[in-house]
Amino acid sequence: MNQTLEDKLVDAINAYDYPPVTYDFVERRERRFSSMSDLDQYLQNLLQASDVQSLKNGLSGILYWGHYRAGFRDHRVRTFRDMTPLLM
Repeated sequence: MNQTLEDKLVDAINAYDYPPVTYDFVERRERRFSSMSDLDQYLQNLLQASDVQSLKNGLSGILYWGHYRAGFRDHRVRTFRDMTPLLM
């Protein structure tokens, strides 16, 4: 059966299975969201906040999410946070 490009895209979206998880650096705990949209909104709010600490937490949260299944996730996030002391 030949799928259209649109059908392939819909199948790919439906098969997308990356967890809607990040880290809350204020509460110092992992946060799970009910959907990717909720996670996106949470991170967007941090990135658009007027204070620099929220921006740092948002960028760190993206790294946490993006490397969630990687064994080097915590190291990558810690390295970023250590490299941005002015944002502490």
